[in-house]
Amino acid sequence: MGNFWETLNQVGKVMPVIGFFVGLVAAVIVFFWFMSKKNKGRFTGLPGWLYEFLQFRNYIVEVVLKFSYVVAACICTGIGVFSILSLQLPMGLGFLLGGNLLLRILYEIILMLVMTFKNVSQINQKMSDKGMEKMETFEFKKPPMPRKEDFIATSRIEAAGQLEMEPVTRQQKANEEIAATTQPEPEKHCPDCGKQLREEDLFCSQCGKKVLDTGNHER
Repeated sequence: MGNFWETLNQVGKVMPVIGFFVGLVAAVIVFFWFMSKKNKGRFTGLPGWLYEFLQFRNYIVEVVLKFSYVVAACICTGIGVFSILSLQLPMGLGFLLGGNLLLRILYEIILMLVMTFKNVSQINQKMSDKGMEKMETFEFKKPPMPRKEDFIATSRIEAAGQLEMEPVTRQQKANEEIAATTQPEPEKHCPDCGKQLREEDLFCSQCGKKVLDTGNHER
């Protein structure tokens, strides 16, 4: 029997150490996984309430204050009623009226401070959420870096355009060269009357004068 209690005593000394390390591992998992911002709005029911509670969005102070006020008010009322029944009127009325009034004023002041802090924290949370949404909406996106394939495609398009324009350009140049080298022959006129003649005419068809100088084409 003594060995049993001795073993139990040794196990009792080891268990707190094991509980410490298990609690430490659980704290790391809860903080870095369960309480992650990515899980916001993901859980429902009890896990959702626990997530909000661990994020300090549900304050237990308000519940504790309300419960303690109910307990204090009931005790104060009970003392006042039984004091009146025992014919201790001043004490009974003091607890029944004055005690409840003072308790109400005190707890209202404390709850006003708690509610003010709660509202301010909610306003700050909403403003931070809106700020994050604006930053995500107007986030500057860097243009993609040019790739080697883009340069190849551009060069191919330019080469195709040059091939399409090259025959037209060559034809235009050939026409310009022909027009520059080809000069219109001067017209042949009669040196006497000035009538226009053909190259093979030796006599003027109008005045009958013989065209002696065939190289004279001007009047």
